[in-house]
Amino acid sequence: MRVRSLCVLMGLVGALGCGSAPPLDQGPAPSHEPEMFEAVLTYMTLPESLPVEGDWPFDQEDANQYGAAFFLRYGHDGHNSSQLDLADQTTARDVSLVDEINRSPALLLESPSAAFMAGFALVEDYKANPDPLSLQRIDDFLSLLAIVAEGLHYYPDTFTDEQNMFGPTVLNAGMAILFLEHTLENACPNSAEHIATAETILAAGKAKAYDETRGFFLFSLKRDDLHLYPNIMEMIAYLRAYQLTSKPEHLDFALHLYEAVQPLKVAGEGRYLSPYSAKMQGAQTDDYTTFSSQNFTIMALGVAYSITGDPKFKQEIADILTWIRTTLFVNEAVGGRVLHHWMDGRVAIPSDPEFYCSGCQLQWLYLMWRLEDLIGP
Repeated sequence: MRVRSLCVLMGLVGALGCGSAPPLDQGPAPSHEPEMFEAVLTYMTLPESLPVEGDWPFDQEDANQYGAAFFLRYGHDGHNSSQLDLADQTTARDVSLVDEINRSPALLLESPSAAFMAGFALVEDYKANPDPLSLQRIDDFLSLLAIVAEGLHYYPDTFTDEQNMFGPTVLNAGMAILFLEHTLENACPNSAEHIATAETILAAGKAKAYDETRGFFLFSLKRDDLHLYPNIMEMIAYLRAYQLTSKPEHLDFALHLYEAVQPLKVAGEGRYLSPYSAKMQGAQTDDYTTFSSQNFTIMALGVAYSITGDPKFKQEIADILTWIRTTLFVNEAVGGRVLHHWMDGRVAIPSDPEFYCSGCQLQWLYLMWRLEDLIGP
């Protein structure tokens, strides 16, 4: 676990029950897991959990996106100024990072995960606060990303595990999703170009990393067993491509990828195995599931339901949420949080390399809010 400041250390002490100020005020709760939502939101808005200059403690860079995305949507829906202030703090940090990358493109290659998360955050920010300068910033970033992606042959397999623990196939999908999300969420004058770029990226990823014989995407060209993350991310990308193009082959392939990951589903529990970081965390068996991977699976299932109306996707979301609440969620002195993973028959413990991730909590809060639109109550 990375501890980046004294503020973070003090935050941990406060979270363990040594006393803290009340959390920020809350708005409405969603229809999905409302009690858990309120508990996690309470925990995330305690003074010791809040970002310092937009930098969230105990973050693996995904709070860059979800700190902005959740509090923008939640704050606007609830007319809640304190939540919008949190969104502004996070977004300001994302703007600074994207501006640096636009000036110095090499920074995109130094920390691709942080760059992508910041890019997604700016897409959300423009949706909530449209202005020409923000749109130009996103377009400049996407233009740069298109050039970099082409230089990497649209399959970025040159990064170290430290730079990108999720593997090149996930980055391939993530690049495409960024172009597609911006086109879906915002009125883009060059939307046709964005869609074409995304389809080029996806075609290259499929040519490189999709195993035609076994019917799933490889984690990388060096790891060829079945993994949840790359296939779920590619599933999201193809669903988004279908929403923008209405090409049936995109939807058919996305639904095929759903079937491809079914061997990873744990019977009777609702969760999926997600072995991408099992070795890193010290797992001794294949009984390993991360909170983060289940969040992305919920998103894929939610989008699939919104397109197809197939009740199995909605039921699966309910099953995964039940597993998270009954297995990974823990109540604290004030509020509650979800631990990083389940491993070898137990939840994460403080001595594991990772124990808790703030970005995952913010992503889950965002998902609970998005599910209202994707699948309804």
